[in-house]
Amino acid sequence: MEKIDLENITPRKSYFSIITLIIFFSVIISVPSIVFIYITYANINLKLYTESYDLIKPIISPRLLNPDKIFIFQWIGFSCFSFFLIMMLFVGVLFNNRKISVNKKIVYISFILLMLIAWISFISVAQNEYANFQLFFKYQNLTNYYENSNYPEDNREAWIAMENIKKQFTINYDNNYIFGWLSNNNVWWMLFAQLSVAIISFITLQDHLFKKTDIEENIDRIIKINIKKSEFGDSFIKKIYNRLFVVTEKNISLLMIISSTLLILPQLIYTIAISSGESAVSSFANWNYLVPKIVTDDQNFQEYIKLAENQPFSFFTLIQLPVIAVGLTMSTMIIFIAIYFKNDKYTDGLYLAQFVIFIGELFFTIIVTVISKYQLQHLENIWNQDSGIKKSFLDLYNSFQKSETLEGDHKIFYNNFFNLVFGKDAIFRILFIDLKSDSPKINSLWLSSSQYIAESIISFSFAVVATAVIGNKMHLIRKEKNKLLQEHGTE
Repeated sequence: MEKIDLENITPRKSYFSIITLIIFFSVIISVPSIVFIYITYANINLKLYTESYDLIKPIISPRLLNPDKIFIFQWIGFSCFSFFLIMMLFVGVLFNNRKISVNKKIVYISFILLMLIAWISFISVAQNEYANFQLFFKYQNLTNYYENSNYPEDNREAWIAMENIKKQFTINYDNNYIFGWLSNNNVWWMLFAQLSVAIISFITLQDHLFKKTDIEENIDRIIKINIKKSEFGDSFIKKIYNRLFVVTEKNISLLMIISSTLLILPQLIYTIAISSGESAVSSFANWNYLVPKIVTDDQNFQEYIKLAENQPFSFFTLIQLPVIAVGLTMSTMIIFIAIYFKNDKYTDGLYLAQFVIFIGELFFTIIVTVISKYQLQHLENIWNQDSGIKKSFLDLYNSFQKSETLEGDHKIFYNNFFNLVFGKDAIFRILFIDLKSDSPKINSLWLSSSQYIAESIISFSFAVVATAVIGNKMHLIRKEKNKLLQEHGTE
């Protein structure tokens, strides 16, 4: 029998249309990123902040944006995108060369995808930094300086520069020179959408470049027949079961989709709840992590900020990392959906690699959300103590209430606080505590300690069992394939 060359599986066809299609979709998902780069250079407010940054640095929070980060991250990302486009131009040459092994071609395509992911990821980091600047810009426009500002002599020039920045920001805001973009949380949902389109595009490319050979297709059919004969009887019920659950890559993909959906759904609900701008968790996170970063030039907030700056963890691990993890895992799930509906056209090596990556992402998502829920629970416990940050917060709120009928700087503080918290353009609303209560307390913002521990145990247990079952089924398929390939090689 004539042996089939398993290495040369590249179809004899022109790759021009495929490459053009992939580049087209890649450019489409890059449009928001390119627009963002334009906005950063057109934004006169960011330019003013950048030029004054070294001067005002002593009086602003060290955690507030260093403007250089925006430009560094976006140009690292753009370099990756340029490299991606160059590598795409050589795909046709590479895959028409039959002297290059399939594994090397897979590595090449994987590196191209990595460059595209790096591009949108670095740009997302830059957009997140820009979102912090926009928050600072809005804060400056919602507040006014006090009439009796006594600037310390050691940083007098910095305070005067900050006051001039505030005045110019206000003028620009009134003239509608805002240059708005995505919020901190929406940046990462945008990343999820871009990753989904990128993965779909490369599934199309992979489908054309790495189809199974005729021998692999025949082996798959033989495996189905062998499994039916060896593992199941002839009863009607077992035949129905066999048709539904026969061990094939297609049905393994279906099992992956079902089990991962059950695992991701609770995490998805959680991330949507915490990342919504009007949620209690998001408001709570803002007051723990963003207020001390943004509100650094108001002496009335200093006691509260001093305590908030010592809060454990970060805004990133509480809110943003769960969004990134869930989005990345859901994007990768698209691969298995494609395998199911395309009737398992992928080579064994790629399928196994995608399975391992997806399982890793799934466990990473569960771990990240468990950490986020623990962080939320820990912060609630800190706030519900009688002293500390909650007392400072309530003192700040009481000062606001008492200032309503007063004049001068007290009235300015009242207006500033009102604009930040209760105004139509408020950026730091208070949605996590009942201020009308005689003894304000933060009730559980998500699940209680026992509930989230139980949920975590169930999620991990289900993930381990599902991985073991699916891994065992994949082992059966690979074992049978290796056996048949060896038999074919001896013919």
